[in-house]
Amino acid sequence: MTIINGLAANDIDLEAAKKYFAQKFSCGCSKSDTDELIIQGDVVDSLFDVIPEKFSQVNKKILDLILFVKLLSKKLDLYKRTLLFN
Repeated sequence: MTIINGLAANDIDLEAAKKYFAQKFSCGCSKSDTDELIIQGDVVDSLFDVIPEKFSQVNKKILDLILFVKLLSKKLDLYKRTLLFN
């Protein structure tokens, strides 16, 4: 599952984005009451290319920073799992 926050804050229509992501990734996508979309599937890495292409008003530098933080988080999570199971 992939959760996206902040699209509406960047003047992106959540309903249109929901439909776009569902079609783009051939999966379910739902909208919460807040500024949040939930995509069924792990598409985080793809989003960092797809979002700036489709929604040019989103700041690419912010996306790059978020990607860096998420990658570090994944590595830390993998490291924790390795420590727990070995």
